[in-house]
Amino acid sequence: MPANPKVIVLGLLIVIIFGLGFAAAYFKYRPELVAADSDELLLQELRKAKSIGNNVLQSRSIIDHDGSFKSDAQTGWWESISPVSQVSGLPPLRADHSTVVVFVHGYNVSLDRSIMYGNAVWSELQQVGPKAGSADYFQQVTFCTFCWRGDFGPEHFGTAENSARNTAASLAGLMVKLQEQAASEHKQVSFILISHSLGAMVCLEALNQLWHRDHKPWVRCLLMLEPAVQVETISHGQYTETLVWSEPGPGGRLMRNVERTTQTNSAVYFDAFQAANTVLATSSAADEVLGKLYYPQARLDVKCTWEAENDGLVADHPRQALIVALYGD
Repeated sequence: MPANPKVIVLGLLIVIIFGLGFAAAYFKYRPELVAADSDELLLQELRKAKSIGNNVLQSRSIIDHDGSFKSDAQTGWWESISPVSQVSGLPPLRADHSTVVVFVHGYNVSLDRSIMYGNAVWSELQQVGPKAGSADYFQQVTFCTFCWRGDFGPEHFGTAENSARNTAASLAGLMVKLQEQAASEHKQVSFILISHSLGAMVCLEALNQLWHRDHKPWVRCLLMLEPAVQVETISHGQYTETLVWSEPGPGGRLMRNVERTTQTNSAVYFDAFQAANTVLATSSAADEVLGKLYYPQARLDVKCTWEAENDGLVADHPRQALIVALYGD
């Protein structure tokens, strides 16, 4: 039985309409760049970032689906989204002695939510410490949110780790460019890195690379909020961690904590610590995974712990850590 020409034409029209819609969406927002919960939320957070002076940068586009570099990607590449200097394409250095604060989000965070978290951190920083709300002081601070591709799904943590290692060159490259810009403008610049969760690996890998580049301190402070890195990678010497055991007991299963002390002399990120004047880390007892680690006092200047019903990115993290990172007090 021959096909009905009207059905064929209708089918072709449907295919063309869907194809045009997909193409328009693709060119409007590259899927590897966006991977956002919603376009509306993305635009909302980008507008907010612009209004509060949060410079949004991204390196998502160079990372492939397995966390590796794309075949045509340039190592260390990054781009600005909003807002940036019209002259250099870099976040502006706002004073002769400028402080650049870079926030690096954690694992499995979409682009819109990474910007939202960055907006929240920048808003919080301006409300804490001895100079809270000081327009004069914060005119010297340039805040950036560095967005990387770590949202491969909760079951693909290893892929996100691979991406974090590969992304580090982009963060290091950004810091080198900002320092070169400062020198060309006869300014001085200092860096503060604030990471959440697996963002710590991006920062630590970048600092490793920068230390190997010229063996000097690159950042005034590295603040790792709930760093999702193995404790032995940031240890040098003896460290203690808490192991959580589940075992049968009367009325059900019992949970018990067992402390284990380990000796190590080859921390992967030992050089990264040399590239930072101060290193801070936080952990939360409410976090069933990261909160069980005791980060070694010998490798950290400050270890903050706290109790929280909900492990929020800003509100439930100790303000004291943010204050120390920003002011050094």
